Amino acid sequence: MLQGTTKLAWKFSHHPAATGMFFTVMLLGLKFCTCQYEGSLQNVRLGIQLLEDGIYRAALGWFAYEPEWFEHDHGNFAHIEAQSVNSFVHYLQNDPKALGGEYGGSFLDMDHCHPVWGPMENYAACRDKRKQLLLMLCQHEADRLEVWAQPVNYKPHDRVPLKDMKADWKTMTYQELPLAKARLHELE
Repeated sequence: MLQGTTKLAWKFSHHPAATGMFFTVMLLGLKFCTCQYEGSLQNVRLGIQLLEDGIYRAALGWFAYEPEWFEHDHGNFAHIEAQSVNSFVHYLQNDPKALGGEYGGSFLDMDHCHPVWGPMENYAACRDKRKQLLLMLCQHEADRLEVWAQPVNYKPHDRVPLKDMKADWKTMTYQELPLAKARLHELE
């Protein structure tokens, strides 16, 4: 299942509502790789390392498309999507068993011919650069989704609805009047 999701990243919808699901699946994949790597035989480790590489590439592929916006009635929806991306970022930043790092003598630490991508020099350094780029992009995406969820820290009880703006000034309470005046100045 994980291999299928990383081979063809375009099978995932790039709709903003799919962001959380996509990064949750990528997080599941990275956790699976970390758990399976420990104690595995060398030939199994290679497959796990290739899967991890595919996960990084699929996650980077998510950002090949222009971000979109959409209206949704559920107020916390974008916040939940941002939390999913933040979980992925948190895992990338704090992964104590990053493949090829803690496990000494890793296949990824040496220059080699990658079975899929061909000859590669200093693969571990390239992997770390890819990881840093992914961290930056994911943090930006999480911030974008948080702003989408709360554009200006909107609090519905602080503002007078527009329909009330047309009401007669004499019928407004003393509490509503300053808010209405402030709202009129914002509209001008």
